[in-house]
Amino acid sequence: MPNINMLFPEAIYTEKLDLNEEYLNQHYNKQDWLTYRGTERVGVFTEISKNSQLLKEMPEIESAVLASLKKYTNDILKYKNDFKITTSWFTKTKKNQFSIMHNHANSMFSAVYYFGNNVDSEIKFERKSMNMWEIEPTEHNEFNCGTDTMQIENGKIIIFPSYLPHQVVEHKDDGIRKSLAINFIPIGTIGTGNGSMSIT
Repeated sequence: MPNINMLFPEAIYTEKLDLNEEYLNQHYNKQDWLTYRGTERVGVFTEISKNSQLLKEMPEIESAVLASLKKYTNDILKYKNDFKITTSWFTKTKKNQFSIMHNHANSMFSAVYYFGNNVDSEIKFERKSMNMWEIEPTEHNEFNCGTDTMQIENGKIIIFPSYLPHQVVEHKDDGIRKSLAINFIPIGTIGTGNGSMSIT
């Protein structure tokens, strides 16, 4: 009998977290905002908070996020290193706004936590390495699709490798799409031999 072997699959982690939404909204509502990546097309792209070190001001939220990451890195990926947060910021997406497809440099894992949303919206992921032949399949599945989307859900965190391209899909709902975005790097000893280093 033939077998299909999953070679180098991408592990996308999701979990429902019971974080203090009122507390998050209090911080969210006092932010100053930047247009995504400094583009002059104001009003078109997702906005991000100027403060990119938000979780330093919210230690309880930080602890809960790191505990969720530890389940992913230790229990699923079987890494022994701990991780630390390098940057964290809020996003604001109004009706008809979106982000370009992008990844996050200088981090190993990234996460997005959704809160305060009663909206219908999605996040899209793109396969990092694509087949150079453009052939239309009879149906799309995990073996032949180049992109896939996930429905956002209030109280859900999504954790994924930072190199994985992703984007905020054009937001069609009248309500504002809110999220907390986070980047992580490993700490402790990484690498072997003359490629080893220690990060604190």
